[in-house]
Amino acid sequence: CVRIGRPDVTRPDLESYNILERSKEASSSTSAVTAPTGAANLWTQEKRVLAAAQVVCCTCSGADHPVLQQKTFESVIIDEAAQATEPSTLLPLLRLSSTGSCTLVGDHKQLAPTVVSQDNEAEGFEQ
Repeated sequence: CVRIGRPDVTRPDLESYNILERSKEASSSTSAVTAPTGAANLWTQEKRVLAAAQVVCCTCSGADHPVLQQKTFESVIIDEAAQATEPSTLLPLLRLSSTGSCTLVGDHKQLAPTVVSQDNEAEGFEQ
């Protein structure tokens, strides 16, 4: 499992899952003779970590991270789907393979849905 996202907002107990931390670890264990240096090495290591991961976790906006370019998934799960606006869900859906499936998950009792339309709000769809 690997997390794509900003390390500065990652809980300390989850830092070891962050792609940047995993890439740094892999980079430090790679032979200095065979590895590229600096940012190129880090980018290479991020791609390797991502390729080895069976599960990739990120926010909807995190699905547009450059390391995910050209990457597709057989399954996409959007958690707290009632809180997500339709445009924000497009980013992870663009990563879905043509034969893949998407699951929207959320508990409407835990967090109320996000309603942007005033007409829909007037009709009571925010509850």
